Amino acid sequence: MGKESGHAYKYEVLKGKEVKNGLSFIPVIDIIRHGMSTYKEMTDTEFKLDINAPNFALDAEHLDISKEGIEQIRETAVQLKGIIDKENDVILFVSSPNLRAQSTALVVEDSLRNAGFNILNNDRQIKVARNLRQTQIKSKKITPMWQAANARFRAEGPQNTKASPEIAHNSAAEILGGQLSDFLSEDYDDIELRLERFLRHMNNIYDYLGPE
Repeated sequence: MGKESGHAYKYEVLKGKEVKNGLSFIPVIDIIRHGMSTYKEMTDTEFKLDINAPNFALDAEHLDISKEGIEQIRETAVQLKGIIDKENDVILFVSSPNLRAQSTALVVEDSLRNAGFNILNNDRQIKVARNLRQTQIKSKKITPMWQAANARFRAEGPQNTKASPEIAHNSAAEILGGQLSDFLSEDYDDIELRLERFLRHMNNIYDYLGPE
């Protein structure tokens, strides 16, 4: 059970039979973390994700995910092909505003479109949901030292390479001798609340079908 403003909500997992008996309109949301990135959006002021640029391609030069990240996401797309009903499902891509997330969505969309899946988005037109944005560094002046602290933490051991952003960010703050709130615009409780709100309103997903 979940509670909000004094009201109780019951969370249930729909079984396959229930879905087939008239509830197939309920959207299923698959959440994908972005591929490995060098975070050009944060470190390269000249970088832009421009699908209309001459010679644009889904490669590390034009995207904000690395070559390894692209390979990761191609593998993720293969997994999705195994669980999405190609004959009956229709796919809508919605992304965080962050360029590494949009880059990731473009790679998945390309893989599924080329495999013949039904996609509502126009080719390479990914819907952006601001509620999925990442927390921001408070000042551009501290971005270089924040990136350095994060890289130092990641390099300390194999277990740190795959650590969650929450663990990595808290560790980076400790390396810099402060708390997370000293460097980021919101904490992880705020981030989780934004995601929960987005998921709670998933039945309004059709709002994303209209023009921006």
